[in-house]
Amino acid sequence: MKTSPIVALGVASFLGVLPSQTQTCASLDNVQITFFGYPDNSPPGAGIAWTDCGHSLAGGTGSYDDPITFATAPDGDFHVCDIVYLPYLRKYARYEDDCEQCTKDWDSSHEYHIDLWTGSTTTDGGDAQINCENNLPGGPQTILRNPASDLPTDTSPFFSNGDCNQKTYDVASGGDVCSAPGGGASSSSKTATTLSTSTTKKASKPTTTAATATATTTTTATCAWEGHCAGAPCKTYNDCSDPFVCTGGKCANS
Repeated sequence: MKTSPIVALGVASFLGVLPSQTQTCASLDNVQITFFGYPDNSPPGAGIAWTDCGHSLAGGTGSYDDPITFATAPDGDFHVCDIVYLPYLRKYARYEDDCEQCTKDWDSSHEYHIDLWTGSTTTDGGDAQINCENNLPGGPQTILRNPASDLPTDTSPFFSNGDCNQKTYDVASGGDVCSAPGGGASSSSKTATTLSTSTTKKASKPTTTAATATATTTTTATCAWEGHCAGAPCKTYNDCSDPFVCTGGKCANS
């Protein structure tokens, strides 16, 4: 998601305020997490807006030394090259690209929204990759700003050779989440799941043509996101578990 020439003029000022390692770690709750990759980047490929942070193309393994690229609102609260940590994924990520939907969310309601890179920097994973992105565990999550460099990491890729890695970790509740970001793997985690290209959930990029390709979703009586099932209160589409949508302030069948 390359930035506009006007935004690019501000790179020097952004890079003048890079985060200091002496800053205090702090948790940030209710950050909307979505995913993007080669096929639904704009334009398709691995190009990024900011190439002075350590990557010339989108990428990263999730370690502190090689954080995953994330995109967000260029006029939001993050600075270019900021590194954050996602306890529920045990991955570090760095602000290296801009995101249109993130910008809309920030401008309309100051909602924090980051879009995480998936997959290869050279290979277009097509519909399988987009379906993986739509099935990865996102939604509102807690992230850490100015994290320590030695937190637990899982560097397995989100998408590789058609396999979709949906593994998550329990996040510490109470206490110091900065020093104890996670426990064991979640009992509901899924690892290396091959997704059928006929499965579609919520698209990470409503404005991206490739990401909005529709297919068939089977509606079941149960719900994968506890507390966000039918009848749960909601404000936006992303507040409800699939296959439900936000209607009249309640999650309901689409």
